[in-house]
Order: sequence, then C-alpha cells, then structure tokens
Amino acid sequence: FAESSLIRCIRAVEGSKVKQWYQRRVRGSLQNGKSTGIDLVLNEFLKSSNTLMLKLLAKLFNECLNHCIYPWNTTIVTPLHKKGCPHNPNNYRAIAVGSNLGKLFSNILLQRLLDFRALHCPDTPNQRGFCK
Repeated sequence: FAESSLIRCIRAVEGSKVKQWYQRRVRGSLQNGKSTGIDLVLNEFLKSSNTLMLKLLAKLFNECLNHCIYPWNTTIVTPLHKKGCPHNPNNYRAIAVGSNLGKLFSNILLQRLLDFRALHCPDTPNQRGFCK
C-alpha cells in the first residue's frame, strides 16, 4: 500500500480518529444501485449498516489513518463499445469502477478537511460564489 500525503495532512488537521457520526453524515451521499469494485461491497450495505458495523468501519478507517495507507487504489476498468467497427479501439470508452468503501473513506476525509477549513479559515463574502 502506498503512503498518502493527503492522509498525513488529515491526521495533522484533526487528530487521527474517524468517528461514527462522520460515517453517518457522509454515507447518505452514497447512491443506491451502483456497481461494486473489487471488494464487492454495495453502497446499500454501507448505508444500512448497524452500530456494530459502523464501529468496525471506524476502526478500519482509523487504522488506515494511523498507518498512512489508502488500500483502495484498485479499480476495475471495462471497455464499453460506443458505435462503429468493434475492431477499432477508438470506438470504445473506458468505464472505471472503484471501491465503495474507498469512496466512503474519501468522502469522510473530504468532509473533515472542509469542516477544518470552514472553522479555521472561512471564506470572505466575496469568495462564497462557488460554495455548496
């Protein structure tokens, strides 16, 4: 697993704990009916997880932060034929499917960075044009 400078930054920003309430807050953004990555974990499973599963996921994510690793770097790439001759490679587009666990972890990290930024260096009124 490759060490990530982003994970080191996240650890420095807010300590090294991913809390269960972050998971509850972020997992609502996961969409149902999406394909699974190499880990075969569905978004529906993550969204319907009980308290015990949330604790286990928090422990997994915290261990990733403690060891500065991001183990969800693998994606499944499938060529999809658009139109024309199927023997011409230019007539295909790539569909990449990543891990849903990795997406959840990335969204938690993003939310932590956004919360830190909003608290410690908020935007001026002139910079709020592109805020969510």
